[in-house]
Amino acid sequence: MRTKQLSLVPTIILSVLVFNGLLYAGGQKEPINPANLDGKLVYVEGEVLINNRTAEIGDTVHTGDAVATSADGIAEITFGSRNILRFGENTRAVIDSEWKGVKMETGSMGAVLNGLARLGFDKDNRFQVKVPTASLGVRGTSFFISQPEENETYFCTCYGQLHIEPEDGSNAIDTEAYHHSAIWLVRTPDGMKALPSGLHYHDDSSMTEMAKKAGTAIRWRD
Repeated sequence: MRTKQLSLVPTIILSVLVFNGLLYAGGQKEPINPANLDGKLVYVEGEVLINNRTAEIGDTVHTGDAVATSADGIAEITFGSRNILRFGENTRAVIDSEWKGVKMETGSMGAVLNGLARLGFDKDNRFQVKVPTASLGVRGTSFFISQPEENETYFCTCYGQLHIEPEDGSNAIDTEAYHHSAIWLVRTPDGMKALPSGLHYHDDSSMTEMAKKAGTAIRWRD
């Protein structure tokens, strides 16, 4: 499998603002300098490439690294305190400098983020995920995004809040959920359309497992 180094110019921005009490977490509260922070590859399935080289469990992941997965590939990366990213099959993404976020061109990504305050993130400086269809802000700590093609994005507010601003300037969409709420954002000839959706690509079990690997737990509630 050959994978070219990624050059992404995405247009969706997903920002994460951590709220106290959403997840249970213990541990120390000392700040971490994100410029000195490395991630760790804690799970690999199928073929996973980091900067076009085959990756293995235990590998260090640096900011600026490109992650690519095969048709049956999965990569899970922890960083900081109680944070984990899960890249699904056929994903191409790049970790931003100083862990400011992720640029994802295609594929899927789940996240449980609970230690961002220690990295200096707050309401004015949020973790961002960029994908190709809108500007998306997340207030919460658990979410899932899938980009199966350029004009369609699926995203789920697993636990927390989302603020979605379509790229065409149409009305923003706000969602809030503590046990999954999903929509599709679709680019059509008449502009961006938001369509309600059921649960796809992930479930309670997969998100709960991710949280456990990051040393935390999601307090699901209906």
